[in-house]
Amino acid sequence: MMTINSVNVTVTCPFCGSESHMVLDYRSFENWLNGELVQNAFPYLDANERERITSGICPECWDRMFPSEEDEEDSPEWHDTCDEEEEEDSPDDYWLEEDSPDDYWLEDGFNPYMGCYDYDC
Repeated sequence: MMTINSVNVTVTCPFCGSESHMVLDYRSFENWLNGELVQNAFPYLDANERERITSGICPECWDRMFPSEEDEEDSPEWHDTCDEEEEEDSPDDYWLEEDSPDDYWLEDGFNPYMGCYDYDC
């Protein structure tokens, strides 16, 4: 009887298409496929390798999507759309100018925007 000790896995990054080939312990891989948390199934892999197995995202694309605070400070292109402070929305912004919240009460007294009946609100 032949025993399988390892499994070859090829993962392709969904963003850049880079491929990564990994040799994983068969029992660990089987445990992960059966629902074991990736960090428990593969304690011998680092966080980048475990992320690569679960999402396929390579470390370079991960760093581009989620830069560290130091990277954000050095990279003005991450901030150029956030220079203007946005005002917080007030509840009045969600009503049409010609309508008021009172116009949305249904005949039976239910207000779908408040999620309650007039006697419960």
